[in-house]
Amino acid sequence: MDEINRLLQTFAIEEDRPLTIVSIFACHGFRQEPDQHQLKYLDLANQLVGKDVFAPRLKTLKLHTLRIADDLQFYLDKESNIGYFYYDSQVSIQDWATLFAQQQVNADSHAEDSSKPGKGAKDNTVMDNLRSNRMRSLLLMFLVSHLVIPILPPTLLSSDLLSILVILQQAKTEFHTHLLQFQMHCWKHWNIPVPSSMFERREAESRRDRERLTGWWGPARGVPLIACIAANVSMPSMENLNRSSLPVFMTKLQEALQNKVKHLLRAAQLLPPVLQDGSNGNIEFRSLFCLASGPYPFLHLIPNIPLHLQSLLDNGNKDALFDKSMPDLDHFFTSADLPPRVRKLVSLTHRDQHSNSNNASTAAEQTSDQALASLLADYQGKQLHHFMSHWVKMAKQRNPLHIQILAQHTSRRPPQEIKHTNIPQPTALQFFSVLVTLLSFIYNHTFAEADHEDFRKLIVADARNTKGMIQQIEVILRKKIRNTVEIEKVFSRSHSSEIMQRCKDLYLQDTPPYYTEGYHQRKMESVTRLYRSTTRGAAAEEYLHRLERECDFLWKQDRQSCEAHSLTGKVCQLKLDHASAVPSKKKGEMLDNHLLVDTKKHNTGYTFVHACTCGKTQMAREDPFDLQDANVEFYRRFACCLNAAQRVVDRTAGQPDHGLEYLATRDIPATDTVLLHLGPASLYRNAVGLERYEGFTAETNYLVPWILSTVPELKIRKSIATISTPSPLSKGSSPTNKTATKKQDHEWPALGAQVQATEKSIAQRHVAPLDAFPALGSMPVSHETKAQQEPATTAISANAIHHRSTKRDKREKWEAKRSRQENKVRGFLGAEYECPKGHRFLSCGDGRICKLGHKGHPKEHGKYFVQQDLPLYVLCPCNFADYGHATMNPDILAQLQRLYIVTPDADITISMKPKIMMKVPDSDKSIEIDLGFQERVVLPRNGLFVLRLPFIYRHPATNEPIPVDPNIQQRLTSAVLQKDCFRMEYLC
Repeated sequence: MDEINRLLQTFAIEEDRPLTIVSIFACHGFRQEPDQHQLKYLDLANQLVGKDVFAPRLKTLKLHTLRIADDLQFYLDKESNIGYFYYDSQVSIQDWATLFAQQQVNADSHAEDSSKPGKGAKDNTVMDNLRSNRMRSLLLMFLVSHLVIPILPPTLLSSDLLSILVILQQAKTEFHTHLLQFQMHCWKHWNIPVPSSMFERREAESRRDRERLTGWWGPARGVPLIACIAANVSMPSMENLNRSSLPVFMTKLQEALQNKVKHLLRAAQLLPPVLQDGSNGNIEFRSLFCLASGPYPFLHLIPNIPLHLQSLLDNGNKDALFDKSMPDLDHFFTSADLPPRVRKLVSLTHRDQHSNSNNASTAAEQTSDQALASLLADYQGKQLHHFMSHWVKMAKQRNPLHIQILAQHTSRRPPQEIKHTNIPQPTALQFFSVLVTLLSFIYNHTFAEADHEDFRKLIVADARNTKGMIQQIEVILRKKIRNTVEIEKVFSRSHSSEIMQRCKDLYLQDTPPYYTEGYHQRKMESVTRLYRSTTRGAAAEEYLHRLERECDFLWKQDRQSCEAHSLTGKVCQLKLDHASAVPSKKKGEMLDNHLLVDTKKHNTGYTFVHACTCGKTQMAREDPFDLQDANVEFYRRFACCLNAAQRVVDRTAGQPDHGLEYLATRDIPATDTVLLHLGPASLYRNAVGLERYEGFTAETNYLVPWILSTVPELKIRKSIATISTPSPLSKGSSPTNKTATKKQDHEWPALGAQVQATEKSIAQRHVAPLDAFPALGSMPVSHETKAQQEPATTAISANAIHHRSTKRDKREKWEAKRSRQENKVRGFLGAEYECPKGHRFLSCGDGRICKLGHKGHPKEHGKYFVQQDLPLYVLCPCNFADYGHATMNPDILAQLQRLYIVTPDADITISMKPKIMMKVPDSDKSIEIDLGFQERVVLPRNGLFVLRLPFIYRHPATNEPIPVDPNIQQRLTSAVLQKDCFRMEYLC
């Protein structure tokens, strides 16, 4: 009640004075009119009022004008008892700058003051605030006004304005009953007389009661009239119009545009539909506005005056004065007493001026243009005032809802015969009380009363049921205004919510049960990138943060993996803290490969196929997490490596003179490398290769031949060593003993002594061939008979001789080749590579695959093989098995895993001392790994040996595993087996 009294004192008006409320709002959008000669809507609103009472946005208000809320102005004309509301949606460039500056200041102050709750919330944008204020102002106008006058642009009803009107009608439909009841409780609390029309009665007892039922219906049941003004309407073919044709043209244009506006309003269901008899349907209390029936148009057009006519209109008075002064000047020159020469000169000059004026435009054309300009100006002058006064009078007397209610409560006469009386108007006290109530709901203003911050608390204390009314009204207004003001946000929120759910499903698609934080981040980056490319609008960022939060929640809730890395760089796929988790009924847990694994130890889900120490059999192994399991425990599972023939070489006891010693063990020693004696050299056949070894690809199991020496060379070396080394017997003999021994050879042996036979050369005697002597009983052949037989056997003998010579040549070549091979002393070497899939192959050096066997190797290939560095990692041939898929991006590497050595049965020794030069990942340092060979180990003759290399290498200084470089290209060049690993030496 305090705010109501303040408003009455501000306008200095009596409480019981009846008021008529007229609302004017300019709805030309958020744009600035570019033409300065066009009529401004603010000036048009002041012309409707008849006084200069309204001011532009963010400017100082005029006297007796009150800013009700934000940009809504109110002026009360006490002479005519009319209250005017005015709202202008136009925002100039200067106003935009001011509003944005104020928003920035408010945002900075909210950011600094973080102690208060809600200050950190995001403020609405300037555009949203302007749209919200426009909707709130229009709703207030339609609820309290008798007449609403929208000033429309030349495009008339825009889609934005139609959508706002539809939303406002929906809002009024939903809360008008609650607002009516709450307003009645407010009037009862403030002791304000309630209009009798607020109460619904089925029958009236007397005529006086029936007349009271037609009174003012209050803010919830009043339906105002609407009359539109279209400003700055462009006039086509203005050059063809004149003073007589302009009114006809304006009338036709007005009727056409009026029908268009009616059609749009009915299509939006803002007006009742037309019945079958051609009459309009009944008006309901929940309607937002109504149109009066009658011949007078509800749409007034204000044409845009062209620039040339506007200049004539501005200079019309000056031209008229100039035309009136010309006759007086002529009379002066004709009546004045002037000398003859001067009179003659003046008359000539005056005649020339009249002749020049006749050559210009005629006075009739100027008069016609001026009349047309003045007639166009009347549409924003006299005719506009007539239009305003007519519709104000219609709002007081012929409101369609008033006529409809009056006809329902009177006799059954047609509406045109009903006596029309003035509609009872609200008093100033009733109007301001309604205004306070609506400001508290629509603009969330709080008005203190009786030491209470909000008067609505007192109303709720008096009537408990009003609390639900207040909540219903607030929810409806908040929902309708927010959905309309934030229409882009509503669409963006709906669209972004749908895209967010799809991205969430995509995040869960093909996802393992447990995964690492890195995998989670990559997956989330993928879905957020997809989300950003498919969403738009103001709510996109809000739902993006929500998507990130939900993905984080999904991962942290029950999908975090162990994060323990294996020695090959892979991550354990089991749940976080799986070792300490409560065991379930199952003994293990199901992974992606559908294998039941033990949850007490780490598991990456990857399996490798590796061969044993001797290399004959293969077995699947899990990804190791410690060195003991990687280099020792896995190889102890095989039973084929150690038997009576295959033994582990003790590398620390081997000497060239004493030979190697073997470890008396049935298990693979706990060392990273193991040297194993497989048996004699005859186990390897060069024509077959490594026989019955699993996993070798076709034609890749041949060792490289290494020609160490030749048999003659070894004999020469042995003879030279024998000559250079005298025997003990020869050292004790003398020349005299030699002479005595020689003499004894020619003497008779002593009695009882054994006679030693002496070797004597037997002379070769010539013996005739037996063919010269015929056999007994045979007839000798004459020379003639021989001559007859010779031609018959000549051809046969020639072919036989040629066949025997060909076989003899092949035999001689084969014997020569065999003699050459038998004269050479050969050993064999092999470097075996093995990939994680179990593919194995022997290399010829430089990572090349040995596919040709012993036939394709050059004679000196073994010497070249031992004098080069062997890469530790090469590309496996399985990368190129599928030519359409894996050729472009090979990623499977084979690791050097075994070295095979075949020593010959000759006076030659082969020694070995392997060294690995490896580059540490993520550094420029390189380290040398001796593999446990402190000295060179000499391998005995006639043996087949295999050296199994580590699967995971360790740092020689720290004894920690060296991490595997994840970059494939860098890993290919990161480590080599240094040359001079094998050496050959002669024993003699």
